[in-house]
Amino acid sequence: MTGRVAGFAHPEWGDNVYDLVCDTCGAGWAGYDGDPCEWCGRSLQRLLEAQRAELLAPHWLITDHGPRYDELAPVDRAVWDRTRGQTSGAGSVATWIDRLARAVKVGLITPAEARKAAGRMKRTRAA
Repeated sequence: MTGRVAGFAHPEWGDNVYDLVCDTCGAGWAGYDGDPCEWCGRSLQRLLEAQRAELLAPHWLITDHGPRYDELAPVDRAVWDRTRGQTSGAGSVATWIDRLARAVKVGLITPAEARKAAGRMKRTRAA
């Protein structure tokens, strides 16, 4: 995520301005040796925003067709979980709640965002 000298000097743009290449992504620009890569920074920001969106509104919970996960009968939720690799017995909702907790712990989302997301889940009766 740092630009390293990889080409010509550009004295017309200032002292010590060179062609740089990012040591992580390979992007190129003109700047000072050691400048941070703006492309990597924006890419990381987009990734974090996408992760937040998927955590706070998972596609399997919010649907335009058919019942939501929390509207399924217990046996149907068990089939859903099994077909999506939730074999620990915890189920999709419990796994999602664990992911929300980890996201809060690392600062990806706030505790209030996690509570609001989890609160959208309808309370279901156990079988």
